[in-house]
Amino acid sequence: MRRQRLTQARAEEILSELIHLHLSLHGPDGLEKQGWTFAEEYQRTAYDAAYLALAQRKSARLVTGDRRLYNAVKYKLPWVLWIEDYPG
Repeated sequence: MRRQRLTQARAEEILSELIHLHLSLHGPDGLEKQGWTFAEEYQRTAYDAAYLALAQRKSARLVTGDRRLYNAVKYKLPWVLWIEDYPG
């Protein structure tokens, strides 16, 4: 959707089809729906949103070197850290 390759209706249809496949490593607990929410709210790809959803679910920090992702969420998701700021 973000790259205008899919309409919102088609993207929702694809998400519904994926959910109905019952493929899940973490159980049918809504992780994909949280990913969808992140993708829409922050205009991120499904790939980025999946990392955000998983980090949130696990109460983990997400350390990223992806500047666009970091800039999109840094003010609202304090558990997302820029790699250079990570106290390693």
